[in-house]
Amino acid sequence: MTGMDNVRLVHVQDVTDRQAKLCIFETEKLLPFPVRRIFTVHAREKSQRGRHAHKVCSQAMTCLAGICDITVDDGTARQTWRLDEPGKLLIVPPLLWCEQDYQLQGTILMVICDYQFEEDEYIRDYSSFLAHRNELISR
Repeated sequence: MTGMDNVRLVHVQDVTDRQAKLCIFETEKLLPFPVRRIFTVHAREKSQRGRHAHKVCSQAMTCLAGICDITVDDGTARQTWRLDEPGKLLIVPPLLWCEQDYQLQGTILMVICDYQFEEDEYIRDYSSFLAHRNELISR
């Protein structure tokens, strides 16, 4: 079972010169999982999204533009990480509740997953999430 100690913030390699900063995402070096899906979320306004857990999907998130605060909860502890540059990559394993707070209009979050989209794989109710975790712990 995954817990807060399994969430990692890593800094990707970057190359900077006077014209630009290049962030290098070599997935086999950065991610503890194979990449199956990548999507982006473009915030039209300051808002909160996420508010769900995954049964089996691991994710890695980076903010391509703007600022996004990611709160991760394992049912007993909560921690928030601020993603405010593309060089920060937050890795979140499954069975953790996750919320994203988009702090600015125009914020773009990129999410890298090891699992294709399946609605049945999501837990969208917090009390159901707690029940699911407690059931797994009691086994």
